[in-house]
This record gives sequence, structure tokens and C-alpha cells, in this order.
Amino acid sequence: MSRGKKRRSLYLRWGLLAQVLALAVGICGCASYVALEDRAFVMAIGIDREEDGYRISYAFPDLAELTGNSKGGYEKPLSFVGDSLEDARMQYEKTGKRSVDYGQVKVLIIGESLLDDEKALEKILVEMTENPEFARTILLCGVEGEAKAMIDLDREVEGSIGIYLEELFENNGKKMGYETVILNDVSGMGMDRQRTELAIPLLKIEEKRPILEDRISIFVLAHPGRSLYTVG
Repeated sequence: MSRGKKRRSLYLRWGLLAQVLALAVGICGCASYVALEDRAFVMAIGIDREEDGYRISYAFPDLAELTGNSKGGYEKPLSFVGDSLEDARMQYEKTGKRSVDYGQVKVLIIGESLLDDEKALEKILVEMTENPEFARTILLCGVEGEAKAMIDLDREVEGSIGIYLEELFENNGKKMGYETVILNDVSGMGMDRQRTELAIPLLKIEEKRPILEDRISIFVLAHPGRSLYTVG
């Protein structure tokens, strides 16, 4: 591994560890406290449209490596077919592993099949915006083909696929002149929102790596201020 890649990998590791420790400190005084090792921190979510609802895919960080705790180890990305994100959470927790924690999600990856279904996409976005567990800074992006395939690259990149994509949009996206769209842009209640055409980053996979390909438009209920970034 080159010196640059080693440095980047180290930054990713310490960044993830800092986030996990900060969360652990924040929850220690809560009545609903769940031990750190019993939480499944979802870093990225990929969603595809299925005949029976949605295929919802999770990517997790390697907490055992980050914290030095041998319990657990790396958890491979997992997928569940259900009617909602809550349904996927319940399916995961029924396995008896850990409690799903959505508080660290960095990016929502929208598969091509879901991009083509406006109503199904809106249902998912409404569920996320009405759940305070999801950070309003979650990045939205589309992908050619299946979102699950992008989530499955988690082991191919240094650190989490969620962190990797966050950096990709921050660095390459700005150079290409792309504006980011976050969950906050489509969240909130009120009469000021209107159906708006937003341009979100579009990814593809090349040689087992995410590539920022272009932009794609989605139609969502958004705040009028986002019209600055709509597709012309």
C-alpha cells in the first residue's frame, strides 16, 4: 500500500473511532442505554425496488478493529426485503445479533429500480425524514444498477463505503461542479415545500470502485430554496 493510501486509511480509522466514542459518551446517561458492542452501527444504506417492497442493504464499520475489542469482528453487508426501513430493522434484530443504530448513516444509495419509481422513493424519504434517528446531513445519491452492488463494495474500499462516498462527493464532486443533496433538503413539515426536480450525484461501479458518473434528477417534496440546484 502506498504512503498516501496508508495515511488515508489511518485517517478513516481514527475518524470512525472518534464518531463511535462520541456516540458512546452521548448514550451513557440514557435510560435506554444499549452497550456499544450490542449496537449495529449502519454507515450506509442502499435501497432497491422489489416486487414485494424494497431490498434494503446495510453496510457496517469494523468495530472490533477500530476499538481493539475482539468481540464481534467485521460484519459483512446484509440485505433484507420488506415494506420499510423499520421492517428491515426488525428482520435484522430478529436474528438476535444486535440493535440497529441509524444514527451514524452517512449516505443513502438509491438503486436504479427505485429511481424509476417516484412514489416508492417518496415513501422511503418520508419515513427517513420523520425518524429523528436519521441525521439530516445524510447524502443522497443514485447508482446505475443495484444499490446492493454498491453496498457490497464495503470491503473493497479503505474503511466504510459510507465514509468513502462522503469523501468522494466532497472532493471529486466539488471539482466537477456538483451540488450535494442531503436529507434535510427533503425533510420537514409545512406548506412551503413543493414538488421539485433535484439533481443528485449518479454513481457507477468500475473495477470494484465507486465512480462519480453524472447527475440524475429525482422529483421530491423539497424546500423552494433548493431550486438553485434543480436540473435545468
